[in-house]
Amino acid sequence: TLFPYTTLFRSSTTITTTLNEHINGTVSFSAMDVSLTGKIFLYDPLIKDTQGKTVITGDNVEIQVNPWQMAKLAASGDNVASSIQAVTVVAPVVHIWEKTPGEWNLASLIKKDTNAGDPGFRAVVYVRKGTIKASAIEGVSLQADSCEGMVDFSSYPELYGQITMHIDGKPIVASGYYTSMRKYDIKLHGDSVKAAYVMPFMSTTSDVKVEDGTIENISAHIVQNHRGIMISGNGDIQNGTANVHGYKLDALTGKVGVSTDEISLKNISGNINGQAVHLDGIVKTNAETPVFQLDV
Repeated sequence: TLFPYTTLFRSSTTITTTLNEHINGTVSFSAMDVSLTGKIFLYDPLIKDTQGKTVITGDNVEIQVNPWQMAKLAASGDNVASSIQAVTVVAPVVHIWEKTPGEWNLASLIKKDTNAGDPGFRAVVYVRKGTIKASAIEGVSLQADSCEGMVDFSSYPELYGQITMHIDGKPIVASGYYTSMRKYDIKLHGDSVKAAYVMPFMSTTSDVKVEDGTIENISAHIVQNHRGIMISGNGDIQNGTANVHGYKLDALTGKVGVSTDEISLKNISGNINGQAVHLDGIVKTNAETPVFQLDV
């Protein structure tokens, strides 16, 4: 029978309509194909926000469904999203930018209107050969290439995801849970990143600006819940440059730890305003003026 097959054609439109109902923007694609094995192919997917700015593009999206279950749901007028078994997105490019301090565009892409209801989607989304382009208000921008990962919707609204990517040619692995911008728990590990990439995660009230250098052997943990945001991380800084409350720090080498409201320094050598120093201790960054507790 061709009943499930024709249902797939109709349901592909339903899927797009459902996506549009749950995002602040639009979802479109250039062409569609359907196979008898229960696969729907959407080519050149494009997601734009309400201002018409491109958020996500890609080569194609492969949606694996249970065609008989989908046909049964469609015939009874029920949501067909639960018949989706897996989604694979090939070569997506995701554009992320900070709209205001601490507020990122992806957070407002998903509608918060509960009238839209539960989308019913419980599959795993796989990402292959992806790219992430991110920019922060401070002027910091980065690009992650060769992104391979997954997001599991089976415990919706809590999502679990993991991703492996390369930033400036160095591997980074991130994983964690996400429910909303007010509740998430993310861990990150990597070989090396530019030190300036930490700026978007530092307190907006601190007079600390990281300008140059690299951080190696990175480990970080970011948690947001009802108590607020909590950040912990550490790494080895190499040839670091920073400006702290008018003091110029350069040629910094040693171990650095970062938390929500302080920076810990261990066995740090470098220059402060041109004078060679060796430092151990902490710098409190949760006030307008940093508080130094250092052994020099």
